[in-house]
Amino acid sequence: MKDPIHNGYQTKPLRDVHLLFYRGGSMWPLLRKHDRLAVCHIDYKDIQAGDIIVFQLSAEKGNIVHRVLTLSPQGIITKGDNNPDRDQEAVKPEQIAGKVIRVQRSGRWYSLQNLPQPSKISSTWRAGMMRLVKTGLLAARPLRPIITWQIARWGKLTSYTRSQTQMEYHLHFMGVFLGKYIKGQWHIRPVFQPLINTAQLPSSFSGQVSEHSFETAQ
Repeated sequence: MKDPIHNGYQTKPLRDVHLLFYRGGSMWPLLRKHDRLAVCHIDYKDIQAGDIIVFQLSAEKGNIVHRVLTLSPQGIITKGDNNPDRDQEAVKPEQIAGKVIRVQRSGRWYSLQNLPQPSKISSTWRAGMMRLVKTGLLAARPLRPIITWQIARWGKLTSYTRSQTQMEYHLHFMGVFLGKYIKGQWHIRPVFQPLINTAQLPSSFSGQVSEHSFETAQ
C-alpha cells in the first residue's frame, strides 16, 4: 500500500505516526494554517535542540507545536518560531505527544527541510495573482449554481476533531482549500464567496467524509 507520509511503500503499519491539523500562527513561516502534520512518537532521551515537537501542557490549552531550544533539568524549553519570547513553562516528558516529521501542504507531503517558504518576491507575486483571481471570480458569478454543483459533487471533505463533541469539516477542490463547516454553518474563504452558494453545499456528512478525523494543534 502506498504510504504518502514517507513517499514510499509501507512494510508495516504506521502505528507510531498520527496526523494533526495545524491551525496556529506561532510557527509561521515554517508552518501555516491548514498544514497537516505527521507526528511520530519519540523517546524523551532522543529529543534534540531544533526538533519540532507536539505537546500538551493542559487539556484546556490543547496541542501545541513549538521548536525545542534546550533541554534542562526542569524539562524541555521551547519556543514558537514566530513568537518573540520562549515559552515560560518547561515541557515534561509525559506531556510530549511526538515529533513532527513531515508536513502536507496543498495535497503534497514535504520534509521539514524541503518545505516551500515565501520570499518577498513570491509574496508580492501571490498578492497580485490573488487580485487577478478575485477579479476573474467576480466575472464568473453568473456560473455560480453550476460551479457550486461541481464543488459539492467532486469536492473533498476532511473532518477534524475540535473537541470531544465537535467536528470541523474542511472543503477542498482540486487541492485548494475553499472553506469549512462548523457549528452548523459554512464559512467560505472571502475570495471564493462570489462563486459558491452555501445553500447548495451539504449539511450532513454521513458517509461523505473521505479521510479520517484528525486532532488539531496550534
